[in-house]
Amino acid sequence: MPPRSASRSAAPGFLLLNAPASAQIVEYLQRTLPAAAYQIDFQTLGTFTFSGKGWVGQVIGSENDTVITFSQLSSSDTTDSTSAPSAATAAPSAATAADPEALSPLDLNVNHTPFFFRFPPDTTLADLRDPPTGASGTFVAPLPVVVLAYYRALLSNVHFTVTDEQTAGGATTITFADDDGWTGTITVSPDTSTFALHGTP
Repeated sequence: MPPRSASRSAAPGFLLLNAPASAQIVEYLQRTLPAAAYQIDFQTLGTFTFSGKGWVGQVIGSENDTVITFSQLSSSDTTDSTSAPSAATAAPSAATAADPEALSPLDLNVNHTPFFFRFPPDTTLADLRDPPTGASGTFVAPLPVVVLAYYRALLSNVHFTVTDEQTAGGATTITFADDDGWTGTITVSPDTSTFALHGTP
């Protein structure tokens, strides 16, 4: 990590940094990871994925924080390095639908969502609306930057297609769809994050 890095939250496979500036952390890791034999697999808008030495990870910079998630590939994935998935296709386990700590909609008493839609671990919701046409609500927890990292990973899953991602005025909006006719929006600003889902009743 860069000198004077400060962690606001940490857990196995997860690190949230609030110092130094996100751009500085991203630039530092993009420079030092390849020198340590890690490959940068994909990068865009302050976000990149990396892989190497049997690990995959993702770095996501926002206006106020930087989220780093990482996980170790299974031994079957690393037996043949030519067939090991890259971080662009194997999202860190801390932010995937297969994560045993991820919450199903029913865990939160939400009924009208796409079949494969999940919520980040430790999610708490407010302003929940759950009509047959699709649920919507506001995340009280986790932090917005964690919500953004989670859904960037979840929505790269084969069950979803990201149709657009835009950042304006400090807010990032991701729109997506699935093969069953559902569409949705995740909107994340420095202080708040929301979701809105739309399906056919």
